[in-house]
Amino acid sequence: MSSGIQPADLGFFSTLASAGSLSAAARELGITTPAVSKHLALMESRVGVLLVNRSTRRMSLTPEGELYLEHARRILGEIDGMEELLGLSKATPKGLLRVTPRWASAAAMWRR
Repeated sequence: MSSGIQPADLGFFSTLASAGSLSAAARELGITTPAVSKHLALMESRVGVLLVNRSTRRMSLTPEGELYLEHARRILGEIDGMEELLGLSKATPKGLLRVTPRWASAAAMWRR
């Protein structure tokens, strides 16, 4: 098993924190509540700290979870910004564009 923070964990944790509960996160992610719980447990195992305090009715972030969330959202925002910049550069044509009117190409054929 790999260790540390996985890129996919950032979005997962942000969604989990926004949802406010494991079951709400499961609905939003389109997976089961046990799958959310297992993913969270694997994340916590990889980073070596508890990120969420869980009870049967409530979920709250630990101080480490708050820190993780803050950085996850910043990183996700940076990724979104980079995608926008790259998208803008694709949308802006660059280079030389030569346009030849139809009559000019017909006239060139007659000259031959």
